[in-house]
Amino acid sequence: MKLTKTGFRFSFTKSVDPKLAGEVANWPFKRYYYKYHKAYGSPQIDVTPVKVESVEILKGGKVIDVHLEELKAWHIHEVKIMGLKSEDGTSLANSYFAYTLNRLLEDTPPDPLHVSGTASPKKKVAFGKPAKVIDPRGEVYQAADAKVKGARTSNSHDGYTGTGYVDFDKGNESIEWNIKSSRQGQGEILIRYALGASARPLNLIVNGEKHSVLPFPGTGGWSDWKEMAARVDLKKGSNSIVLATNGASGGNIDHLQLIGPKSD
Repeated sequence: MKLTKTGFRFSFTKSVDPKLAGEVANWPFKRYYYKYHKAYGSPQIDVTPVKVESVEILKGGKVIDVHLEELKAWHIHEVKIMGLKSEDGTSLANSYFAYTLNRLLEDTPPDPLHVSGTASPKKKVAFGKPAKVIDPRGEVYQAADAKVKGARTSNSHDGYTGTGYVDFDKGNESIEWNIKSSRQGQGEILIRYALGASARPLNLIVNGEKHSVLPFPGTGGWSDWKEMAARVDLKKGSNSIVLATNGASGGNIDHLQLIGPKSD
């Protein structure tokens, strides 16, 4: 899902059915925002349906441009695509998409939404304070730089080590890292996370195969970070490591460290 001047572009691995893709009713967009404050969580505020003006099918059906009546900065734009299939009848693996639209491609207005209080209209949002990775044991892969589906990136809590962390909400959500191993064998991954609630397990998938369900117990607070470790079999070269929701929400994921297989 990529921002354009008039809406969003969606890219697919297969050509989609042009009749289904061209139906504007199959693209029910809405927009909303969250209230940012010290306490965790916020309901969706100012939930508004967004009219789809047209759908443009490009590159033989592998790229779809959805043109909206209005794009509004500082809002999350969300769509759950209805009934879309490829030309061979394959359903979408994931039909839910959300895009945090802070800045338009042109003429972004000032942020009016995240100002706290009424004393000063110039007061900015209080973001969390980042931290450094101290004495890393392996190669560090930030969650905010990984391939994220459904979940959102945020930086409202203290202690993250990159540009932010990934905040699981609910539904079919995942983070996928593409990590490099210099040799084949068993390595260890360390997943840094924070969870100010009870345990929220996540599925661990390694190179397309389900590895295990990691428990991710509560850490005591959303700015209290701990590590979850797992031993994984790696091949030489690129490896896919995925954390996916397990029927519920998950914690905030900061980064993954890879401790590669040792030489014989």
